[in-house]
Amino acid sequence: MSTPLPRPAGPDLEHRAYVAIKGLADATDTALSVLAVAVIGDTKDTTSNPWGDVTLTFPTLARVDGVVILNVYGTTGTTLQQLQVPIWCRVDGAPAGQAYLRAFSTLTNAVLAGHPVRYNAIGWGPPK
Repeated sequence: MSTPLPRPAGPDLEHRAYVAIKGLADATDTALSVLAVAVIGDTKDTTSNPWGDVTLTFPTLARVDGVVILNVYGTTGTTLQQLQVPIWCRVDGAPAGQAYLRAFSTLTNAVLAGHPVRYNAIGWGPPK
């Protein structure tokens, strides 16, 4: 047997939800209006250190606050090396508009040092 939960009055709940959603939408619009978005199209590169990193450069951004990266299948290497996941990390004090991509195998969780990668990236942050 279930116990019904108390429910607030319908109109009051609807009004409070409306106010909360509108406040969130306004705050989100304000925050996004000061950001710039930059794209790095289908790019081939090679990881540059033992940690499997590639430097991403977004020349129009003063700082990179976030990045979405998509691995593009078809890099060179063995089939196992082609199954990789690119992730990004922000490093405080990095040069303007730079972030780092790290490539690692989805099967072994090993980083792919000195390995070719192919990716697309969308970055955002304050404009220069």
